[in-house]
Amino acid sequence: ENAALKEDKLKLLEENNAALKDDRLILLEDKLKLMEDKLKLMEDKLKFVQSENDCLKKEKHEKGEEQEEEEEKKAFMAKMWGSGEDACQILMNAAPAVRADKECVLAAIHEHEKSFLFASDSLKSEKEFLLDVIRITRLPVTVVAHAADHLKNDINIIFAAFSKAGFRLTASMTVKKMWLAAVGDYGFPLSDASENCKKDKEVVMAAVQRSGHEAIQFAVSTLQEDKDVWIAAVLRDGVEVI
Repeated sequence: ENAALKEDKLKLLEENNAALKDDRLILLEDKLKLMEDKLKLMEDKLKFVQSENDCLKKEKHEKGEEQEEEEEKKAFMAKMWGSGEDACQILMNAAPAVRADKECVLAAIHEHEKSFLFASDSLKSEKEFLLDVIRITRLPVTVVAHAADHLKNDINIIFAAFSKAGFRLTASMTVKKMWLAAVGDYGFPLSDASENCKKDKEVVMAAVQRSGHEAIQFAVSTLQEDKDVWIAAVLRDGVEVI
């Protein structure tokens, strides 16, 4: 009987110890989960602080760049108005921010019309800027020649520039008709025409008939091998072009 009682007590003790171990294990797991959650929260806070710092640094850098660009523009205007140097040369050597600034470039064009050549590509892609230049320049054809290609297909740009250049156009004409007149009647070089013109057989033919076989090299490859185009060149320049 005593042996059975001892055995029961031992069994009960083992069960209690096992339960206690399980409880402690669960407690440790809960604590570990809590620590992991706290660590994740600290990491999130650190990322937020770093992001805020990056934003502040970027904002400070941008403000510094803006201030630097404003100083460059002021220096450019002062040099152009007060140094007596050629405005075209000054713009050519100016900082990129100056050559991309509409006010600075227009001021330079007022002083020297060929300053337009040194405007940034971004400005040459802006329709309103080109229209402003066309209004003040005596070289509107040059504006078209150096404009971004998509603007060479803009009817407002083409009509304004070619009309000012003295080309006989009407507002009812299509862009293609205007280009046909430009290359065919007034000798606008095919090399400076739009990509659409260079792959349009009718426009290329008009250019060859007006300017000769040298215009062929600026057409797309398929038209450079076109029989009709070469016949037009022969009729224009003679058999020596063959």
